[in-house]
Amino acid sequence: MARRFSLPATFSPTVDDPAVRATTLYMICSVGMVVANKEAATRLQAGTILLAMQQVATILVACVLHILGSKEIRGNMHEVIRWSPIAVLSGLILWTGMQALMYASLSTLTVIRNASPLILLGAERLMFGVPITKDAIISLTTILIGVAVYCSDDISTKEALGIFLVVLDAAFVCLDRLAQRYLLQEMPVSLSSSALVLVSNAVGLGFSTVLLFYPMHTELHEVEWTPAGIAWSIASCIGGAAIAYAGIGLSRNLSATGALVVTNIDKVLVLCYGVMMLGDHFDSRKLCGCTFALVGGTWHAWGRLRAGEEKKQELKTDPLSQELAPSAEDSRQQAA
Repeated sequence: MARRFSLPATFSPTVDDPAVRATTLYMICSVGMVVANKEAATRLQAGTILLAMQQVATILVACVLHILGSKEIRGNMHEVIRWSPIAVLSGLILWTGMQALMYASLSTLTVIRNASPLILLGAERLMFGVPITKDAIISLTTILIGVAVYCSDDISTKEALGIFLVVLDAAFVCLDRLAQRYLLQEMPVSLSSSALVLVSNAVGLGFSTVLLFYPMHTELHEVEWTPAGIAWSIASCIGGAAIAYAGIGLSRNLSATGALVVTNIDKVLVLCYGVMMLGDHFDSRKLCGCTFALVGGTWHAWGRLRAGEEKKQELKTDPLSQELAPSAEDSRQQAA
């Protein structure tokens, strides 16, 4: 009898599944956030100021939710200190990402970031023993070919700077994902979601403030406050507060590589927005490279899903494997 394939429980379309809810919320917030950030950063020409505004807004939202009793701020100073390195990484990610948006198009941002799983998977292999499958090697090679073809076209100095910032941002994202997995899944911190958001943004705001004194002090004089820029800035602040909670929920319900695969999927929508609404230039070479990168990303996600299904089948049919497995949650993390 032919073997029937079914999606792993983590990705089955059940609304009550925490992983599905976390994934859906994160994808909505992520797409909206990138679009709003790009529009606001382009109009204001002051990425550090925009980032500081978002951090202030997120801190205020966390405090208001705590006062209303919806999201309590709970924790102790020891856990705050443990979380502080993550907060520093988050600040670096947000700043480099905002600067990249000022110099790189959304399509360039999408294509370059698609190669992020290559760095992350290698790190997870060394640190957590995550197996590297043939599908992963082929799919990530396809992504790299796509990125190389896309970047082989003539690019301006501004675009080159944007690409450098995107790569730097991707490296920080990988470090952040690994660190969050260690703290939130392997050795959970006893801080509530609101406390995590508050600490991350408070530390990040300090980082942004220092940058505004030097070397980004010129933004204070060059910022352009237009009605459209203000509107998009407000939208980005709302999105920043929402994605702060959504990102933590995603990290708690998916492995590091799985979470990064999810973020790559929503970049397809961002790419479409850049081409249709912002007029990102696409010639045949860029289209070919982008296609390779997106196909490789989809292949990589499919390989992860299939590996997770096979692992679950092994645990169901092999009593010894089931006995040796510490828990179903640990098995799901390894499969993802």
